[in-house]
Amino acid sequence: MWSRTVRSLLTRHFLQRFLENDLISPDADRHEVLSAASAVLIASGLFVTILLGLKYLTPFQSPGRTAVEVLDDRFFYITCAMIVMALVAVVEWDALGLDARDTSILGPLPINRGDIVRAKLAAVAIFAAGFALALNLAPSMMFSWLVVAKLRAGLLEPLMLAAAQAGICMAAGAFGFLSVLALRELLYAAFGAWWSSGIATGVQAMLVVLLGAVLLLTPSLSSDVAGVWLAPGASSPFAVPPLWFVGLHERLAGGVIIRLPREELPEQILGAETEATALYDSHGVMFQQLGYMAIAALLTAAVIALGAFAWNSRRLPVAPSSRRSRRGRVSEALRWVLQRIVVRTPEAQAGFFFTLQCLSRSLPHRVGMAIFVAIGFAAAAVSLVGTDVRHGEHVALLPLRFFAIQPVLATALLVGFRYVVAVPAELRANWAFHLSWSGDERPYLTGVKRAAFGGLVLPTLWLLFPLHAMALGFSLALVHLLCGLVLSLVLLEGLLLGFRKLPFASSHVPSVNLKTLGPIYLLGAFLALYGLAWLERLALETAVGIAAFLAGGIMLVATLRVIDMWQRRTRVAIELDELPPPATQRLGLSG
Repeated sequence: MWSRTVRSLLTRHFLQRFLENDLISPDADRHEVLSAASAVLIASGLFVTILLGLKYLTPFQSPGRTAVEVLDDRFFYITCAMIVMALVAVVEWDALGLDARDTSILGPLPINRGDIVRAKLAAVAIFAAGFALALNLAPSMMFSWLVVAKLRAGLLEPLMLAAAQAGICMAAGAFGFLSVLALRELLYAAFGAWWSSGIATGVQAMLVVLLGAVLLLTPSLSSDVAGVWLAPGASSPFAVPPLWFVGLHERLAGGVIIRLPREELPEQILGAETEATALYDSHGVMFQQLGYMAIAALLTAAVIALGAFAWNSRRLPVAPSSRRSRRGRVSEALRWVLQRIVVRTPEAQAGFFFTLQCLSRSLPHRVGMAIFVAIGFAAAAVSLVGTDVRHGEHVALLPLRFFAIQPVLATALLVGFRYVVAVPAELRANWAFHLSWSGDERPYLTGVKRAAFGGLVLPTLWLLFPLHAMALGFSLALVHLLCGLVLSLVLLEGLLLGFRKLPFASSHVPSVNLKTLGPIYLLGAFLALYGLAWLERLALETAVGIAAFLAGGIMLVATLRVIDMWQRRTRVAIELDELPPPATQRLGLSG
């Protein structure tokens, strides 16, 4: 009885760890953020379901064509469930296992180690199951009713389809979650505590970029599954994990639709129905093989994840011993050059090097930047689909979306940077800023901006230069790069205009307006970026246009800097532990 009570308390403690964040203001309500995130997740799932289900409400809907068409949507749902649950595991990377803090807090207590391990595993399972239910349950119920709404189906058929889709999507999500957990535990078992300070951050950032890009590309990947992914001459479907679970679903519940009675159809539609039925039936053996693959993959991921978790939990983890870093001559020479050319004052140097250290070594900042980098690269990949870049220097022949690649990617980077500057590196070290703060944040912020421009924008735009050189030629590609750098400076100054917090030091308070104003910001950014791409394409046709475009960008940068200096003409106290706005203020009742 005592052991059961202890495990229950520990499970609730570990579940709370998924909500807590030492870098968030201690007065901010994380439960409110979780409730809003859950509501957005459910609402967006229902919205997408309605959009996908409208095509099944057309007249003369037939079972064969429906069974083939629904494969695309099944692939979409299963891929989203798998990728989202994998992203959840990546974002909660540190909270998935026991760490040194758990040892320091729970180790001295008279608690059995096995109870701690089982409670942690139960908390992870409850968290993953709750997230998977919120993601899949409501869309599965609504989508199944929409699919058979125009068919001769009774009450049992949509219930069977809903149960099958919800179960398979949750199984796919479990595979994604367990795969990340297995990777985490295998890395820890292979490298020990040392890896958490080095390899883990890089692996986590790469996973966020990869999974985020695949998630954003899922709508285009889920087109014509029967004719592309399952075609006889296509690449092996056994190399695509979502197809495994599509096959498992069709083996379990695919016959529900194809066996429904057929009504009288026009001759043209009847021919398409016969072809669709034959196409679906031809994939029966492949569905069975894919289903076996899904079961084997899920069991393998579960065995590896749980086995590695149990192996790593043989003893409670301890903090890794610190190692003294050694700088080589190249890094010291580079630092010397930067201190005498790029950032010459001590305050600017502090902001510059502290920003680079946070972006490269701090796990929350690397994950935050990786998410926005994934969004940017996914948008760039979508823009390149179907774009022919072999027109030489004929600028007018290139589509507008080609010129939008550079500003879209730069915007994703800098918006992500604007987010991470509001997240502190370590709140417990704020006493150092209290002791050394001079009251003027401008030199420090200058170093932060130059670090963002030199460490993020410049390398990323240089990576795009070969693509632009192939399409525009070397000289025009250089001009295009220069235009992108100027626009990035404008965006950087605009995003940090009036920023009165201390970057990477003040406690983070989640925005209360993002839930309502986010779609408006997104639409405005889309229109502005494509408007700038149109202006740049027009300007690149003549030398006068290039000069005018660059001069306008430089004037905008100068104007924003003058406005920023005017706003900062009076000194205000920098609050390092910012409080969230009260509820009455958020509701507009504090007038």
